[in-house]
Amino acid sequence: MAIVPVGWSSQAHQSMRSAATKAGLISNEKSWRLLFCYEPEAAALACIHESSFTITGSPKLMFVDCGGGTVDLFLARFNGDKKLEELTLGTGNFHGATSVDAQFMKFLANKIGDRAFQEYKYTVPFHFARLRQEWESKKCAFSGTQKWILQLPHALVKLFPTDKNAELRDCEIQVSAADMKSIIDPVVDEIISLICAQLEQARKLDGAKVQYLYLVGGFGSNPYLRDHMKGNSVIQEMVGSVVSLQKPDAAVVRGAVWFCLNNELIQMRRARKTVGIGVQRKFDPWRDHKSEITSYDPNDPTVVFVPKGVLCFMSKNDAVAHNASFTKGEFSDSKGAVLDQRLNVDDCTLSERSN
Repeated sequence: MAIVPVGWSSQAHQSMRSAATKAGLISNEKSWRLLFCYEPEAAALACIHESSFTITGSPKLMFVDCGGGTVDLFLARFNGDKKLEELTLGTGNFHGATSVDAQFMKFLANKIGDRAFQEYKYTVPFHFARLRQEWESKKCAFSGTQKWILQLPHALVKLFPTDKNAELRDCEIQVSAADMKSIIDPVVDEIISLICAQLEQARKLDGAKVQYLYLVGGFGSNPYLRDHMKGNSVIQEMVGSVVSLQKPDAAVVRGAVWFCLNNELIQMRRARKTVGIGVQRKFDPWRDHKSEITSYDPNDPTVVFVPKGVLCFMSKNDAVAHNASFTKGEFSDSKGAVLDQRLNVDDCTLSERSN
């Protein structure tokens, strides 16, 4: 089992299979023993199996996975078979918890100066590692009011800018609640904007509310983020309840176990890209150049073709059932022979983002 980001390309999947084969984890690159589970889908499975209440009917559910590097959204319906059907094309971005960490590092560098900051990272790494651990704790627990004192090593005193000497003479930085908000707010705003855009797609489906919005992932445990979500007017209008699990940071890992037990729990997905094969179409003098002609109709030499057509098996955002296959039949090759082309969903990548 490999848990992968929803935006992974087919090349990334193949690289993972190649690495697993070389490591002896699977016998060959096509082995069915290696399953891929997308992170937001794993989070969704953990949520529906670990909710503190029973989900009744066939409600719309949204799962927001705020992890370290990414934020991924998954909108689905929990159907009568107790399985999930993806309703819209999932979205995501790179505004996870590491973006908050980057904002904090900018704040620290601004406080002590770039030279002292670089020395801090590379000459006193153990102290810097402890600072990162302390920051992780403060970040996850911040609710909007806490402040804290950041202790710096005395070895940095000689490196502080002269205009900072008075402020940093005790090697302490007062991190106020306002400072914390300035660090966290840009990422919180991006996450809420992403959620609102997905809710707008949900509204266009049938106008009904999303009954439950599950917030998981490492940064999903942050009370400041959760309170801002609950206070947003769009979320208030379109969501029945915002729900958190007891241990949201490990929801993806636990959900992957559910996926291993039954990988048909995700009954329907949305195609992440259009999939088809290249075919020839008739030459159009208004669009094509004569140099692009590659073949002629054997029965009528005046009919010529260019290799610019695409025969689509499925289009981006199409609903795709688990283990579905697609068939396009009764079209001919250049010699007039009737062909019947089939393409299995497993042979293409539904996760790769495309425009």
